[in-house]
Amino acid sequence: MKLTFPDLDSAITAAKDAGFSIGAPHRNEPIGLMHGSFHIAKWRSLHRCDRKLCHAVIHQSYPGEVSVVLQATCPKAPATALCTAAVAASPKEVA
Repeated sequence: MKLTFPDLDSAITAAKDAGFSIGAPHRNEPIGLMHGSFHIAKWRSLHRCDRKLCHAVIHQSYPGEVSVVLQATCPKAPATALCTAAVAASPKEVA
């Protein structure tokens, strides 16, 4: 599942509030997320098998929105909390 946030700060705040550990950011590379208390290295330092273990991954493009891709291994409760935060953070359309 892909969630969209307006910026990196709101995505990281929402992930922390949902109980995720945040990987070390490095330039424009993805950032790994794991639910619980983990130390996550920079994306380029993670082995392929470690990348697959991440519960979610933040993808960013400069400038612009940030997407969080939830993996099938992500626990349901924190995934739901992150989805709720993404909806709350999304810009509201005025009709």
